[in-house]
Amino acid sequence: MASAKTIHCAAVDLGATSGRVIIGTWARQRLSLTEVHRFPNRFHSLGGHDYWDLAGLWGEVVTGLREARRRFPRLASVGVDTWGVDYVLVNDEGRLVFPTHAYRDARTQPGLKRLANTRAALERIYAATGIPNVFYNSSLQLEETVAHCPAVEDLATRCLFLPDYFNFLLSGRMENEITMASTTQLLDVHGTGWSRATLDHFHIPPTWLTPPILSNTVLGPVRNFPELAGVKVVAVPGHDTAAAYDAMPADPAGGDLFISSGTWSLVGFESDRPVLGAAALAARIANERIGDGRYRPLTNVIGLWLLEQTLRDCTVRPGNDREWGRLITAAERLGRGAA
Repeated sequence: MASAKTIHCAAVDLGATSGRVIIGTWARQRLSLTEVHRFPNRFHSLGGHDYWDLAGLWGEVVTGLREARRRFPRLASVGVDTWGVDYVLVNDEGRLVFPTHAYRDARTQPGLKRLANTRAALERIYAATGIPNVFYNSSLQLEETVAHCPAVEDLATRCLFLPDYFNFLLSGRMENEITMASTTQLLDVHGTGWSRATLDHFHIPPTWLTPPILSNTVLGPVRNFPELAGVKVVAVPGHDTAAAYDAMPADPAGGDLFISSGTWSLVGFESDRPVLGAAALAARIANERIGDGRYRPLTNVIGLWLLEQTLRDCTVRPGNDREWGRLITAAERLGRGAA
């Protein structure tokens, strides 16, 4: 007999160009979604470098969750996902000790070229982590930070990736989650711990990181917000692609391909083992993880970033899927070469 219980859960979905808070309602064996808050997101340039506005993002998250509780008084839980690789360095109290760079910042280019020109190291790191050499990797970002700001080693005690950080702000617990950890080029591809050899290669303090937890771990209740009392914080798949994948009605026997489209589009499949070797490295296959620790071998292709950047100069932008569809259809009708 079908359960009559109704459950409301909040999903905080933060993308590189927009964020939203959505309520998933499970009732009568069906899931329905209600968007309660949406807002733009972008990085800001300062002194030739690019940074995220964490305070602004946090304010939008709180606004969205307050609206969610107002509309759904029996809200049961909240989970956060974001784009990959970016991180926050904090001290024991959780205070920021260094600005949070955006992954498109060009400061990693020297390290990228240096690694690309050292074939043996490139192959060794890929064999250890299953992640190819890309300029935005957390490994290169952290290497650059430690090299150019060595005092940060004395100030920071933890490295929290973006969903980890927002989970901390909500629950007070500092944890690294498995799907986000798998985007960093620092996770051991053959287990669920960090690759010590890779951390040493990039001169990253291993004490900054703790053993990653699997997704769907309950971190505890929301703290410091009486209006959200009783709402549980759950470490859902923190990487947005992993979260989207978990919702895909895939064949349990495997074999299904997926395309997760956003600012980037990611094409991949589910596997019980990583895809490694020279051919995989040449194809730039990234062995990211599913929430239960298994693998999502995938490759990155250009997504909606160009369209999103174009719309930044527009006074009105699409606000929902239907409006996006109309815009794309109108563009297709113009034909190639139209002014």
